[in-house]
Amino acid sequence: MQVAVCLKLVYDVDSTFRLTERTEQLDDSGLVRVVNPADRAALLLGAGLALDGSVTALTVGADQAAAPLRWALAHGAADAVRLWDQQLPARLSRDVVARLLAAAVRALGADVVVFGYRTAGYVGAAVAEELGFTQLDHVVGAASAPGGLRVQRKADRGARELVAAPLPAALSTDASGEPVPQVGLPARLRAARYEIPVWDLAELSLQTRELPTGSASISAYVPTRRRAKRSAANKALTPQQRMAQLMGGARAAKSDSKKVVEGPPAKLAKALVDFLKTKELA
Repeated sequence: MQVAVCLKLVYDVDSTFRLTERTEQLDDSGLVRVVNPADRAALLLGAGLALDGSVTALTVGADQAAAPLRWALAHGAADAVRLWDQQLPARLSRDVVARLLAAAVRALGADVVVFGYRTAGYVGAAVAEELGFTQLDHVVGAASAPGGLRVQRKADRGARELVAAPLPAALSTDASGEPVPQVGLPARLRAARYEIPVWDLAELSLQTRELPTGSASISAYVPTRRRAKRSAANKALTPQQRMAQLMGGARAAKSDSKKVVEGPPAKLAKALVDFLKTKELA
């Protein structure tokens, strides 16, 4: 079985970042990029499926995008390919990324393509639609089966469901809680020395005019204005009256039917009897 695994770099949430009042572009000077944790789980899942085949790692981007590919090569991928062309802009929309990945999967002749779900939910579904693959998300396990795959998915409220899926298929997996196995020095050296090929638009049988345009993107981030806290509570009311006001939907309890009586037991008993007589209940 030929398996393709798509990886990317994401910002490490534990690295330093700075908030600004308004920004047209993220200030990432203090941020560290790491391999997407969900993509790590995707590679482990793909390696388990390709016991009688091979795993090819794919990513889209310029030179710095090779980092997740070298990580994948060190952790079990047999080959890696970086997708990039000098005609492409520095920032690509998700639709363009999906078109490039779909073309690469088609060129590889892969039976299964695996994504990390957390940051590629849209891209995984778009690639599956582009290729006409069976698409399954929230995958936590998969194995070969007669006629296709036997897939385990997360369901609502912690349940699991088993799905029989025909090939070819696109799987999106959540980040796994299992630690990634450590690799030795030979595997790391092999990954470092590997000459990663770069496939441009021509090798993907694509042209610039065939790429999607007009996708939505974030042009600015404007935080909401801080507003002074206001309370409808009347500070002149007693604590009991305030509670009655809150229980009554922020309306002050002014009517006799909602009157709070305080005092000794005899006074409370007389007030209760008077109330019952008023309502003709006694």
